Amino acid sequence: MTGNNHDPPPNGHGSYDNQDHPSSNGHVSYAQPDRLRNGLNELDISSGFQVTLNEYNSMHARMNNGLNLLMNVYRDTNNKLHELEDKNMELLSKIQEYRDYTAELEHYIRGLEVKNRVLNDTSNAFACLIIDGDGALFKEEYLAQGEEGGREAAHKLHSAIKTYLESANMEDHIKTIVAKVYLNVEGLTKALMESGIIHEEDKLTKFGRGFCQAQPFFEFIDVGRGKEKADLKATKHFHLMLHLKECKRVMLAGCHDNGYATYLEEYRWACDKITLVETTPAANGVAKLKQHFDFRKFPDVFRSEPLFVKKRSQQHYPFLTPYGNIEAPLSPPSTYATKAQEPAIGKKNHPATPSDAQTSRGASPSAALTKTPSPTQAAATPAPSLDGPQKKNHQPADDEGWQPVSYAKAAGYTKVGRMTSSNDPVIGNFRNPQPKTEKLYFYLNEAQQRLDHPLARPPDTQTRQDMEERTKKNGANYCNGHHLIKRCKHLAENNHGDCDYIHGAPLSEKDRKFLWYKARSVICRNGSDCREDYCLAGHHCAWGKDCRIGKECRFKKTHGVDLEPFYIVHEGDPCPKRLIRRG
Repeated sequence: MTGNNHDPPPNGHGSYDNQDHPSSNGHVSYAQPDRLRNGLNELDISSGFQVTLNEYNSMHARMNNGLNLLMNVYRDTNNKLHELEDKNMELLSKIQEYRDYTAELEHYIRGLEVKNRVLNDTSNAFACLIIDGDGALFKEEYLAQGEEGGREAAHKLHSAIKTYLESANMEDHIKTIVAKVYLNVEGLTKALMESGIIHEEDKLTKFGRGFCQAQPFFEFIDVGRGKEKADLKATKHFHLMLHLKECKRVMLAGCHDNGYATYLEEYRWACDKITLVETTPAANGVAKLKQHFDFRKFPDVFRSEPLFVKKRSQQHYPFLTPYGNIEAPLSPPSTYATKAQEPAIGKKNHPATPSDAQTSRGASPSAALTKTPSPTQAAATPAPSLDGPQKKNHQPADDEGWQPVSYAKAAGYTKVGRMTSSNDPVIGNFRNPQPKTEKLYFYLNEAQQRLDHPLARPPDTQTRQDMEERTKKNGANYCNGHHLIKRCKHLAENNHGDCDYIHGAPLSEKDRKFLWYKARSVICRNGSDCREDYCLAGHHCAWGKDCRIGKECRFKKTHGVDLEPFYIVHEGDPCPKRLIRRG
């Protein structure tokens, strides 16, 4: 065997180790079996380790790859988490914005609901003015015009209230205005006639009619006679309106009466809803409430001064008559001039209504509002009654204790030409200037123009109606001369036959008063030059230059007549006698 043909060395390195080399003697020498076996074992271990190492390295590489993958996933997840957190914060911010917007929207919705309720309420919202008509009076120019004046007063009042509400209650949107006037029409009519503001009995009724017709929610309510009836109606209605939610403003025109002061105290809790309308200066008790309530004035609508009987200027002195010294009343008498009626003497006619007759006014409050006569009056010699002796109980009960005519509820009044006390001196009984046994007389002024005896307040409506019914039933008028002065002109002139007019039983005081006004409303054909003893017609305007009717007055031509007595003319003696004045 040659060397080129032997197998490679067992160590795999292509060379033989020394021990593997054949010996020099040419014989191959082999290592011992143990060493060989150990080498083989080491070789096996090295190969296994290498395999394991390789596997480990491979596994480690895979783990690194896995870790890298996990890190990448973590980074991606973390980034996504941050993104989600940002989105979450954004969403939270949007949620808060939504909540804020929702709250704002809810607040706005509630506001709309409130406004809607307010609009629903204000669709029927109104303001109410309650007027105590016995003391809160409309201006003279409206009352004197009757129905037309009522319309004008209503429009003026509506405009004034609307202007006030627009400036004080813009948020209430009040469009409807209610006004209610409570009054005693009969009592106020008498007071207005005695003060000279109106001259016809139905003038105030006509005013109320016009007042109601002018505005749909304006009312003029007659509560009738009786103390405090208008007050009671006003307070009850005030209470009702105050508790109605639709009524946004309650106004009360009653500052003239202290009685409202105590009543209003309990409503201070509603002072923001109450307005007190001041016409005449507020009474002391009511004036103290100005610190709690709103006070307003409507000067273009209401009278600002209390209603007093107008007095004429005349010196206060006694004068001498055939009946003795007579103390003149402190305020001279006067009557009203109104539409004339058909003559009641010499013709058959239907009786005139008291509204067309002359009416009278009483003495001024400063002169006659007392029951105690002054020393001068007490010392004066009383004149004889022209209808018999003056009797203490001759006057009706309502004539006792005259009060100022500031309010229609004042039941008393003073008879013209007569003081309130039955013991005070009088110049005749002006309600019936007719004697039974004494002679008649009348006065002339310094220009010798005839002056009429003043009349008292006009007859009431019931008397007028009763007289008209009886006249219609009898078919003839009553004889004015017979019933008023016990002098029938037909018989006095020696006419043959019976009088064409009714004589019969004496009439009542009220009926005679009606006849006086009916007769006095007729203009005497002789005017101021008349000297007939039995003439019962009117000879001049009772108001003279102070007449409020003006050109419409039937007696307008006599407005310049001096109404101060200067001469006296007695029945049967046409020669005037000058009045001797004392003092």
